[in-house]
Amino acid sequence: MKNLLLGLLCLGFTQSFAQHQLTVFSEVGEPFYLEVNGIRQNGTASTNVQVDGLMFDLASVRIEFANSLYPAITRGNLMLKGNDCPSYCATSYRVKANRKGDFILRAFSAVPIETAPPQSQEVTIIEYHSTPLPQETTTTTVQVTEQTTTTNNQPSVPANQGQENISMDVNMGGMGIDMNIDINVNESNSSMNSSTSMSVQETTTTTTTTSPQTQYIPAPTPAAPPCTMASSDFNDALESIEDKSFSDSKMAIAKQVSRSNCLTANQIKQIMMAFDFESDRLDFAIYAYRECADPDNYYKVYDAFDFEMTIDDLEEAIH
Repeated sequence: MKNLLLGLLCLGFTQSFAQHQLTVFSEVGEPFYLEVNGIRQNGTASTNVQVDGLMFDLASVRIEFANSLYPAITRGNLMLKGNDCPSYCATSYRVKANRKGDFILRAFSAVPIETAPPQSQEVTIIEYHSTPLPQETTTTTVQVTEQTTTTNNQPSVPANQGQENISMDVNMGGMGIDMNIDINVNESNSSMNSSTSMSVQETTTTTTTTSPQTQYIPAPTPAAPPCTMASSDFNDALESIEDKSFSDSKMAIAKQVSRSNCLTANQIKQIMMAFDFESDRLDFAIYAYRECADPDNYYKVYDAFDFEMTIDDLEEAIH
């Protein structure tokens, strides 16, 4: 009895802390920032980001590359829970380049959180937070000090020193006067030097500010529109398509069913599997997208394709 109670307590403890896990990795090698519901999760750009602790099944995701030359990837209502997950799920998406060289986001895997393999050291693991990361503001102050020094240089020995003799003859009324005058000349030169020195002092101040907390409340999953086919009606239509031998006949019935009803992504996938050729599956997937009841789940039809290049063709056609 004690072991049973202990087991139930451990199970309840595990379930109370089990949450969705989202991993996005880049096949193209470009580091990126991952935003979940408008909040950036990783402060440093990375090529492999894992976000734990997600309590909702749908999320709005934006991938902003560190290299601004590449446009950001935005996906609304990204599925965090796969069909194979009974409760919480570990979902992985990858960033790859299509045939045009544009970066796109593709579903990679979805397994129950209990069976998710451990991540390597190269993965940036973050606990989900709904509060923006702190922002650093750097202020640089430059102080300039100017000092002028003036020096008056006067030599101790005069520059020009000598004696000059002047002789004068004066005749006044028959009187003659001879005068000799000695004049001492002392000239000195002085110079003034001026020098200016400047010192620059730079001070850098970093201020960290945190924005007010923003709590994200996920919107409820919209209910299926009233035009959605009942399971019994859909099974009858699918059987009618599968009974036809030629692709043209199958396509005609499939398109008529799509026009008259709002098919879900899963129903469209089942009809696609009734076609033998990849090209027919692609044509119907493009046609049925316009009337899809849950276009945000259209990634489910990817499983009906045998080649990834066909997925790129579908994305280019519908977006």
